[in-house]
Amino acid sequence: MRFRLTLSPRLLAITAAALCALLLLLFALGLDLGIHLGAPVPGVAAAPAAAHPAARVEAR
Repeated sequence: MRFRLTLSPRLLAITAAALCALLLLLFALGLDLGIHLGAPVPGVAAAPAAAHPAARVEAR
């Protein structure tokens, strides 16, 4: 049994729409994860930038 797969304009339009929807959903997921990961943790005080070892700059 052989299947004949033809790329009709309708199939191409459906594929393009599904690809756009997938990209939009992946972008929304990344945006949501970025917002949640960047949010401050409640109950934990933020340390000042000067207390962080990487933030120290040698004065010349």
